[in-house]
Amino acid sequence: MHSAILLKAEVKALQAANEQKKRRERKRKRRIMQGGSLSVREGEDILQTAEVDAQIRTEVASEATQQRIIHRPEKGAVRIDLRETIIKLLYDRTNTDNS
Repeated sequence: MHSAILLKAEVKALQAANEQKKRRERKRKRRIMQGGSLSVREGEDILQTAEVDAQIRTEVASEATQQRIIHRPEKGAVRIDLRETIIKLLYDRTNTDNS
């Protein structure tokens, strides 16, 4: 009885994941069809932008309100806002990649 319920829940979750994957593929195909073909460089830029955006969203969401305290005996405690640090590092990284 319980295994049937668990199997139904698993099937439902897999179907939802499959539908989401299909939607992403359709969206990607539609975008290529509307805008023509992409060059390799344009595709790489899109992927890189998506990866950076995902990384920023993940890191900012998990560290949004947290602050890290670094203890330095000679200077005391220095507060660093992680969100600003992450954004600055990613900004510097993307600028060096484009150069």
